[in-house]
Amino acid sequence: MKRRTKSQKCKDLFDAFKCMKEDKPVKREGTKDGSIPTHPVVEVLKAPEKI
Repeated sequence: MKRRTKSQKCKDLFDAFKCMKEDKPVKREGTKDGSIPTHPVVEVLKAPEKI
């Protein structure tokens, strides 16, 4: 996933603010389903202390 620019983040926040003010569901820019882009959480496996 590409990094979002500061202007994209500001536009997204302003759109969310407008939707909340008008009591509409918040739509997010960047995905078709309107979800917020996030980083995946990956579990780190513990390596054995001695190989």
